[in-house]
Amino acid sequence: MRPISNMKITFDLETWGSATKPTRSDIEVPKNYKKEEAINRYIDDNIDAAWGKQGLNSLKGEIACIGVAKDDEPVEVLYTKTTEEDLMKRFDAWLIDKGVEELTQIYWIGHNLSGFDIPWIAHRAWKYNLDGLSMMLPVKAYDEHIIDTMLIFMSTSRDPKSKVKLDVLSKYLGYEGKAGMDGSMVHQAFIDGKHKEIAEYCENDVMITRDIVKRLRPWMWKR
Repeated sequence: MRPISNMKITFDLETWGSATKPTRSDIEVPKNYKKEEAINRYIDDNIDAAWGKQGLNSLKGEIACIGVAKDDEPVEVLYTKTTEEDLMKRFDAWLIDKGVEELTQIYWIGHNLSGFDIPWIAHRAWKYNLDGLSMMLPVKAYDEHIIDTMLIFMSTSRDPKSKVKLDVLSKYLGYEGKAGMDGSMVHQAFIDGKHKEIAEYCENDVMITRDIVKRLRPWMWKR
């Protein structure tokens, strides 16, 4: 029988607005727009932005890639090759291959993990009938197995105004931080076929997050 041990999974998602663009009727036009010409112009000016914003909504957007690493192993980036469902199945298989299902102590590490990454993964595990993945994931916001660097840094205040971006926190702690891209650019980069750049950006986020959590929770790496 394999002994009980601890595993640390650091991961990050990059999302985009999905292959389904919003329709004109999906665009909420301000009530002070009365003339049809003005309304149509407003929709034309805002429909692309609304498409990009779908990448922030787990029920409308899609996952472009998942950067993930076990403990101190190299970061791997799983990229959408055909469909999001295929990506999720490969992520599920990656976790099983790493022995996740055999361990009793799994720590899921990320930045804004409770507010973004975990919900996106959980929703897709349910959507695509990935029962094993559904059982692996901690879904309670303050589960002790969710190591969210943003929440840790916010401490006990949980004041929304005290949220700190990964890049800001990284530089504050003396690390290099991000370079070349930020999350707001992923949607358009995906449309433009800049898949390598997105994957590199995602990989870097995982490495940054792992550096930060080693500073905030150093004892976890001594287990």
